[in-house]
Amino acid sequence: MDRRRLAEIDAAYRALETRLEAVKAAVRQSGLEWTAGWYNGHYARDGRGEFRRQACPIPVVSVKRLCDIELGFSALNITAKLSRAQALAFPYETLPPCSFEAYGVEDYLSDYYHAGQSLETLRQNVAASAESEIGFAFSWPA
Repeated sequence: MDRRRLAEIDAAYRALETRLEAVKAAVRQSGLEWTAGWYNGHYARDGRGEFRRQACPIPVVSVKRLCDIELGFSALNITAKLSRAQALAFPYETLPPCSFEAYGVEDYLSDYYHAGQSLETLRQNVAASAESEIGFAFSWPA
């Protein structure tokens, strides 16, 4: 690998480290229990909307019993889960405008909801699922 490309990769990871320190400081102030680490093998949608496994590690802050905060190169994702019953009863209409997806926890490639679908579709998909828990991913540009 040439030096210029290596310098670009290093700069990208330094930016992630800076963002990680900011998130850790905010979570630390909350008083909640948490851990942090670098993980690879996460999935993201490609340009065609298909899930693709990514080999590069990203930092993740796990807030015990609440959520994971994933710091990607181009987005910040917060993932959490609800029981199937909670997911069916949740008043999604009360959420502030945001981009989110819903998926299976056991079969995490099961797509129950993504941008452009109706909330009724989400409810129908969750009701038809055999999953005991439903995962949610909220995303914001980095």
